Amino acid sequence: MKPYLVLVIFAIATLHGLEVGHSEEFSENEIVELLAPAGAFSRDPRGIKVKPAQNEKKPSINMRVQFEYNSDVLTTEALISLKTLGNALNHPKLDGFVFQIVGHTDAKGSDNYNMDLSKRRANAVREHLSFYYDVDAERLAAIGMGESNLYDASNPEAAINRRVEIKNTLKRRD
Repeated sequence: MKPYLVLVIFAIATLHGLEVGHSEEFSENEIVELLAPAGAFSRDPRGIKVKPAQNEKKPSINMRVQFEYNSDVLTTEALISLKTLGNALNHPKLDGFVFQIVGHTDAKGSDNYNMDLSKRRANAVREHLSFYYDVDAERLAAIGMGESNLYDASNPEAAINRRVEIKNTLKRRD
């Protein structure tokens, strides 16, 4: 296919809002709202203050952070996503909270290889956020899960399984 034709198809798809090889992107405000903890108290429909359950799920998001093939080198697309994430983590609503950066892989490759790769990728995200967006490194814990927690277990080699999950631990580093 001619290069100009590829650009025309991409431009038309983009103008019509079609997704062209990219996962859902989050805005800075969406990231803040998804990662911000619910208040210490909330109100039920009758207006009564209720404390959240102890086992309440911790706020988290899954982000598709692209890396060079078989490496922990961030792509240009990843840098754009991480800019939004870095700015969001510096928002006053998230200030002081500690976050886990959890790297996941698909099921291609050995368990040991995938575990190592997911750890290196989580560390690459942590280092990038700390260096370029001044997010205190002590607020970011990098964890690798390898292929142990597939997003789409029915399709273990799917690209959707290759992701970085950001979790608010609900602990504060003040």
